Amino acid sequence: MFGTREHVDVATTLNNLGRLAKAQGKYDEAQQYYKESLDINTKMFGTREHVDVATTLNNLGLLAQTQGKYDEAQQYYKESLDIKVEMLGTHEHVDVATTLNNLGQLAQTQGKYDEAQQYYKESLDIKAKMFGTREHVSVATTLWNLGALAVEQKKFDEAQKYLEEAYAIYIKAYHHEDHPSVKALVSWMDRLEKLRNADLNVSNSADPEVGGNQAMEQLEVLENEEENMGKLDAGGQQKVPAKKWFQIF
Repeated sequence: MFGTREHVDVATTLNNLGRLAKAQGKYDEAQQYYKESLDINTKMFGTREHVDVATTLNNLGLLAQTQGKYDEAQQYYKESLDIKVEMLGTHEHVDVATTLNNLGQLAQTQGKYDEAQQYYKESLDIKAKMFGTREHVSVATTLWNLGALAVEQKKFDEAQKYLEEAYAIYIKAYHHEDHPSVKALVSWMDRLEKLRNADLNVSNSADPEVGGNQAMEQLEVLENEEENMGKLDAGGQQKVPAKKWFQIF
């Protein structure tokens, strides 16, 4: 059709093939698709400062993060963010909020909780302003992330507030509890209660050598289970096992 691979439509398809390969765990293949897409778009637009380039950089960041290449992931995310802000002329755009959300997830993975919270809250504020309401499923995504962050810090009451608000948004948006996002969140909230109770058992154990150790083992098992829960994409579909918060493509 085009007589060449150097066309923006080809780059779009390569980007999508990269997403598919990543979902299948074919990380080297995904990287090849993403980088070819990046090279084509950079050549066609004559610059890296284009929103399509920023999209692929964001996806390369997700891929690097999945592989545990955190410094590389941060570089991709930040370049994507800078391009979006430059091209859109503002921080206040949902595409900017997307990358801020992913930077928050990366910081959380690295245990940088204060930094993660700042990214999540900025993402949340932008989304609420752009949508004109907090009652939007994309806002619920970031609320869920904030809840997950609070759980990791054992701030269970704070986590419950975030998760309950996310639940209310999902119910209003999807109208029933059988939607995958709602079911996954309900399951996650059940785990929150188990973690809270296990943590209380550790604190209240009368015999630190017996009861305390047993309760701590229960807590560690629950936390490991939580870490291995399947993540959901922005459409609420269950994906491969990964961290417990949302990444956005």
